[in-house]
Amino acid sequence: MCQFHIDKNVKAKFKTYVTPKEAWDQVMDAWGSVMNSPIESDYEDYVTKFDVVCESWCEFIKYVKDTWLISHKAKFVKTWTDKFMYLGNTTTNMY
Repeated sequence: MCQFHIDKNVKAKFKTYVTPKEAWDQVMDAWGSVMNSPIESDYEDYVTKFDVVCESWCEFIKYVKDTWLISHKAKFVKTWTDKFMYLGNTTTNMY
């Protein structure tokens, strides 16, 4: 799955829940850490951190977990995708 498009989807969904710029940066940093987790133990730590950062937006957490993390994490989180040769390509975006 394409990290670029998943990231755009999560950002668009988050915009419907949050407007403060400070919260936006913290949440997007936490989400980036989840997607770029190098090992499985780090992934669990980053998901916990993501939960803490987003605790004010339970519906957003539920959306991210139900839509992306539970069903598709092995298809876009680095700890799993780095096990296969993909020559560094993490996007289907041509630009």
